[in-house]
Amino acid sequence: SPHFFLVRLGWVLLIIYGAYKWSTRARATGWSPLIFLGQASLVVYWIHMEIVYGRPFHDFSRALELTEAATHLLWVVPLMFGAVWMWRQRFRIFVPARSSNRVITAE
Repeated sequence: SPHFFLVRLGWVLLIIYGAYKWSTRARATGWSPLIFLGQASLVVYWIHMEIVYGRPFHDFSRALELTEAATHLLWVVPLMFGAVWMWRQRFRIFVPARSSNRVITAE
């Protein structure tokens, strides 16, 4: 229904606005979790797809309540950060947090 779609769209827009405000705040000169995950979005996307559609988590398909899904974020988010950190260490990728030219260099 259109109502269902518009409510979901509203939530997505609020989350995107919050992420934008977080990244552009006055004290956002150092490390940012949004930039860290965004610079390795392909790795994050791949892990997300394995969790959502992969065989190991197939039993959870549409079976979690809201509180259970929120609880699972306690291990999914650190998993994402750890995977991105390992990926960057493995390929020795250096990406400056704040730079006008977003160049990835491999040593």
